[in-house]
Amino acid sequence: MLKQIYVSMDIFKKFPQIKKDYDNFVCRMNNNKIDVQQLDIENSCDNCSIFMDILRGLKNDSLVLTTKLNTINIEENNIFCVGFGEDYSGKLPYIITDLYVTYNYMRLIYARYTHTPFVVANTNRLLLREIQLCDVKDLCKLYDTLSDCPYLEPLYSYEKELEFTKNYICNMYGFYQYGLWLVYEKSTQKLIGRVGIENREIDGILRQELGYVIGKNYQHKGYAYEAAKAVLKYAKEELFLDEMFICVQKDNIPSIALAKKLGFTRYGEAQEFVLYHYYIPTSNEENSHIYMDI
Repeated sequence: MLKQIYVSMDIFKKFPQIKKDYDNFVCRMNNNKIDVQQLDIENSCDNCSIFMDILRGLKNDSLVLTTKLNTINIEENNIFCVGFGEDYSGKLPYIITDLYVTYNYMRLIYARYTHTPFVVANTNRLLLREIQLCDVKDLCKLYDTLSDCPYLEPLYSYEKELEFTKNYICNMYGFYQYGLWLVYEKSTQKLIGRVGIENREIDGILRQELGYVIGKNYQHKGYAYEAAKAVLKYAKEELFLDEMFICVQKDNIPSIALAKKLGFTRYGEAQEFVLYHYYIPTSNEENSHIYMDI
C-alpha cells in the first residue's frame, strides 16, 4: 500500500513556480493518509550513486518524484520513481507533467510498479478492483451460477480464459487504465460480480460502455446500482469522461430498468439491442442540479 511520496528537490530547482501547487498536492495526499516529504538531494549524474544510496534506504511503500533519472534500473533495485515535467527525457516508465494529479492516480502508478491489482472504488458494501490471474477460478465459478442467463456471454474454457485474462491485464488495463473490474462483497469478501468500462464503436466513433453482471445469489440487493454508480464517479473524476453508453438486449427488462435508474436515456437501436446514453455532468453543472453521490 502506498504510504509515502517523496518530492525530490531537483523539481523545485527546475520549476520554482510550483511551490503553491506543491502545497495543494500535499494537502490532497494528506487527506488520503499519504505522507509527502521533500527529498533534499541534488539529482544529477555527478552524484547519482549518492542519490541511489538514499533511494535504496526508502521503504518500498513509497514513490519518488524527480525530473531526471537516466541510468538507474529501478526494477532491479525495487525503487519506484516517477518522472516529472513536460520535458522529462529520462527512462522512467511513468511520468506526470504537473502536481495536479489525484490520489487515485498516484495509487495507480504504485499498483503498476508493484504488480498488484488496483482498487478502483470502495463503496458502503462493495470493493471494486482489477482482476488477477489467480481470480480466474472464482470468476468461472461465478459465471457457472449464471449459465442459464440468455444475456450473458460465456467465458472461455479455464485455460483459454487464463490466457485471455493475462493479455487483458496487459493490454486493456495497461493501455486504457480501465476495463471490467471484479466486484467483492465487503462483509463476506466474496466475489459477487463484474462491472466496468469497455470500448464499443458507436456512430463510427470509439465510445465507452458501462458493463455489469451480478451473481445469481446476490441479485435484487441493489449491488449492480451501487457498483455502477461507483464506476460513473470514477469515470468522471479519474478518467475525465463526459459520457457513457449501455448496450442491452431489448427484452432484458432488469438491465433496462437499471440503466434508467442510473440516469441513462434511450439513444437508439441496433438489431436486437437498445443503446442508452448518460451525460456525465461537470462540477459546475452538479452545483445547479440534484446529483446523487455514491
